[in-house]
Amino acid sequence: MENSMYKRRRLAQPALPTSQDDADAVVRSSRYSQLDGEEFYRGVVDAELDGSALVFASRKQLQMLETGSDIYFD
Repeated sequence: MENSMYKRRRLAQPALPTSQDDADAVVRSSRYSQLDGEEFYRGVVDAELDGSALVFASRKQLQMLETGSDIYFD
């Protein structure tokens, strides 16, 4: 019974993306693209030599970033 549950859970999960374009498409069409009814997922950014990242930020967070002089990312 337990093995059957794990299998069904695994099959219900989306496949892992193989590229940043795939990840972008998956997130845009998922529940993670919005937060409290507002846009939360902002897209993919490319930092050339340092790779790329998916950006998530609420409108309030973006407003706070506009007033900052130093920004650190993790």
